[in-house]
Amino acid sequence: MEDKLDLNPSIVDELWARAVAGGMLRFARTAGAEEMAARVDSEAVRVLSEIKQALDDPSLDDPACFYRIDAIVDAFYRAGLSTRRHQDCE
Repeated sequence: MEDKLDLNPSIVDELWARAVAGGMLRFARTAGAEEMAARVDSEAVRVLSEIKQALDDPSLDDPACFYRIDAIVDAFYRAGLSTRRHQDCE
């Protein structure tokens, strides 16, 4: 079940949110936009390479392509990306 957005956050929640946002902003400014863009691009290429590898892997051949889809879902999870694929299958 998804958490509902709290329309009345506590003062502690608001202070935490401000502190986290400020820390992330300082980090982004320190790292620089170009470096952050390069990291994102690099990660995207890595994930796409893993997906292509799964699609081209003859050992993952089954009629419903379950093994290929499972390998792609695993690539997403390793990259910290979410998908509801496994939730739908379980």
